[in-house]
Amino acid sequence: MKPCSVLLLLLLSVVNFVGCAVGPFSEGQTARSLKKGQLEIVTQLEAIEDEDGVNASPVGHIQYGVSDRFDISAKTEFQTYSFGSKYSFVNSMDRGYSAATIFNLILASSQISYQMGIIQSYKTKYFEPYISVKYNLANINPADFDKTFFKSSSDLSFNFLTHSYGLKIWITQDVSVGPELTILEKPSGSTEFKYKHLCGLLVSIKF
Repeated sequence: MKPCSVLLLLLLSVVNFVGCAVGPFSEGQTARSLKKGQLEIVTQLEAIEDEDGVNASPVGHIQYGVSDRFDISAKTEFQTYSFGSKYSFVNSMDRGYSAATIFNLILASSQISYQMGIIQSYKTKYFEPYISVKYNLANINPADFDKTFFKSSSDLSFNFLTHSYGLKIWITQDVSVGPELTILEKPSGSTEFKYKHLCGLLVSIKF
């Protein structure tokens, strides 16, 4: 797939934004960058625990390697679409420790929310555990609170942290499966989450 085609696909994903869950909350990626020109597609089934029980929801994530250290991506999670970037400042392409910074832009109705953080991972022959910590700055349209992860609140702008812990098991050089757990910390102010945490099973394929 040509780079211009991938960029167009990512742009359309953002332009066709609907809903405003104000995510993404899950990670689905390690700190290692893709190779220049490489494409990765991640599908994930997440279980969400709330006061009424457990519900399942699909997640889609497409990522493209702009260089051997810098990736761009588009992601859909709980009717939220986001555009993101990742820079691997420590990048062990085959085996070893990697670390990266991430930045995501989330569009929710007429509001823009932001997400930034760091990912660390370690690659062995078959296993790649990773952990990420993300700072989230959410801006909410009061008319859309019922579509978000948050209970109705007088705070229309607030911040919170998310922690993701995952493991990719590499079946081949380009195909992996694995579990992931995301913990949601209480937002600032009077805002509260509707959900407690998310756990999922993901499949990733590189092209």
